Amino acid sequence: MYGLIGKFTAVPGGRDALSAILLEGTTGMPGCLSYVVANDPGDPDALWITEVWDSAESHKASLELPAVRAAIRKGRPLIAGMGDRVETAPVGGAGLPGTAEDHPMWEDEIRRSEEDVRDAFLAADVGTLERFWAEDFHVNSPLNQLAEKSQVIALLQSGRIRHTAFEYEIERMSRHGDVVVVMGRERVTDAPDGAVVLRRFTNLWRLEDGRWRSIARHAHVVSREVPAAAP
Repeated sequence: MYGLIGKFTAVPGGRDALSAILLEGTTGMPGCLSYVVANDPGDPDALWITEVWDSAESHKASLELPAVRAAIRKGRPLIAGMGDRVETAPVGGAGLPGTAEDHPMWEDEIRRSEEDVRDAFLAADVGTLERFWAEDFHVNSPLNQLAEKSQVIALLQSGRIRHTAFEYEIERMSRHGDVVVVMGRERVTDAPDGAVVLRRFTNLWRLEDGRWRSIARHAHVVSREVPAAAP
């Protein structure tokens, strides 16, 4: 985890307005585990901000969110000065993950997104896939071709790509700034012949405007078995 403690001094009489702007503009930030705005009881113009993030990368990415940028612009005229700023390494506490086994928030978000995309693909739910796949999404596919987003959707709608079952296991997940790499294995059952296909996969996700979107996928066929026809 990554933490920050900082002090803001508002213009005289502007502390309440500044705190309201900070609280309004900092909701729903991916990776933010805690964001507390507190009045300094010894200084009528001072605020203390205490932040806890799942990583320094999440904090850095939050500064590019439209809501945060708007809050910075709106609040800047009310700031008379900035005092001490300390970086910390939180080890736990009420409401915070406290052990190495706990997943950072971004990892939980990616896992949920992977599951949502799998379910949407099985159901040929193009609307959901449109939301999760970035505009520059590409697939290096098991069909031995490179396909962009519109081509994959067309293949799905035409029925050329269709699975009746889709299971996967994530073996490794790593974050590199605003990009997450997901690697693992999957087992799909194809229609209409019922072939069972084992594949290795790599999915890439990118943080865009505060939400994760898939930008690329590679799937490699390990084996394909067609069930024997009934006598």
